Amino acid sequence: MLLQFFPDSGNLIVAAADSGLTGQPDWYLNLKAHPQAHAEVKGSTVDVRAEAAALWPRVLASAPDGARYPRQANQAIPAPAACPATRQP
Repeated sequence: MLLQFFPDSGNLIVAAADSGLTGQPDWYLNLKAHPQAHAEVKGSTVDVRAEAAALWPRVLASAPDGARYPRQANQAIPAPAACPATRQP
């Protein structure tokens, strides 16, 4: 699945905005249930571990037009960090 990511101190922030639709996208629910994943970034595959974080404000710093999504969906938008799997929590 193609997702936009935002680099953040060696991590990748992904926003489960789902274009402002209600509910949460399946990929996000799967990542919550199974936080170990593979991400392909710029042609390289990286093992990552999802960590719950309130990073939506950092997403908005790079993509301010995303501010409409929580209003459209009438819910907070999860923005977990995908951290390199080799990094200790």
